[in-house]
Amino acid sequence: MRFLMMFLCCLLSSASYALESLAGTFQQDPGVLLIESYQYEDAERYFNEQLAAQSDRYKLSLLYLAKLAVLRDDGQKAVHFIEQSLAIEPHGVAEMMLAGDAYCTRAMQVSMFRALGLGRKCGYWYSKAAETFPEHITALRTAIEFHLEAPSIAGGSMKTARQLLDKLVALSEEDARILQVSFIKANDGAQQAVVEANRLSTKPFTNPRTAYDFAVFFKQQKKPEQAMTLFNQLLEERAKGAESWHITDALFQVGDMLLTSGSNTGEGIALLEQYVAASTDIYDRHYFWSRLRLAEAYQARGDTLKHKDLVAFIQSSNYSHDSDFKKALDAHVAN
Repeated sequence: MRFLMMFLCCLLSSASYALESLAGTFQQDPGVLLIESYQYEDAERYFNEQLAAQSDRYKLSLLYLAKLAVLRDDGQKAVHFIEQSLAIEPHGVAEMMLAGDAYCTRAMQVSMFRALGLGRKCGYWYSKAAETFPEHITALRTAIEFHLEAPSIAGGSMKTARQLLDKLVALSEEDARILQVSFIKANDGAQQAVVEANRLSTKPFTNPRTAYDFAVFFKQQKKPEQAMTLFNQLLEERAKGAESWHITDALFQVGDMLLTSGSNTGEGIALLEQYVAASTDIYDRHYFWSRLRLAEAYQARGDTLKHKDLVAFIQSSNYSHDSDFKKALDAHVAN
């Protein structure tokens, strides 16, 4: 069931998408504003107070508490809150996708037998979101990704993935491109997928996520030149003043690649420093990993003071939601 955790990491690459849409008519609610400014503990306290008071923010509070639990990898709490929310009609698209997130998170924390049932619930809500809101691009993408990655025993269906992908192509050809590649990879293998990715990645894009998705694909397929070209396109957009999670994350990606290749460690460090300065959300999947990568670069360069200070900062932070990171940090400190 490892696929569930890998899939969930992709879904949470930018938590702001789902968080923003959960608010509905309460965009200026104090708790929502706390969430958007990453003041998570204050937000949690606020939403728990709203639950206790049975206020008109009751359902909203359940949703955000479920989302916070997902971000913290607390599957038990996530399911607890989302099931209370699901008991209250109606259900919006963000709520349905969040239900999928909650069940996926919990699936990774229980026995294999229970995980299969939770995985099916995860897929049910992703699919229901796409069926109920057939013109919602994120819902379609999420459902397609689930059906491409999940084994049939957990609810995955290549037939359903193809049907939903055809709908997405008709709705937004650009958003469907990377999923066309994923479909080919799942059915015809990585080599054919790379051929299609080479063709599609040269087409103009209007959404930074398109370039980012292809860049990540090429990086995973050990095609650094193609990946670097696309990531650099995003950095060019950043230089023009464009902002998005994917554009900012390109700083981390290019910096990491430069350090890994050893081709330009100075520029790699500079880009990671820019990313760290811009990265303020502790639940962003690269928040802590970028800082550890930068600490490693400082150590390799012989910058002992910067290395020591950055490691001390990381150790003083709460990274308990990321067990893989904890292992990596412990190994770094031990060495």
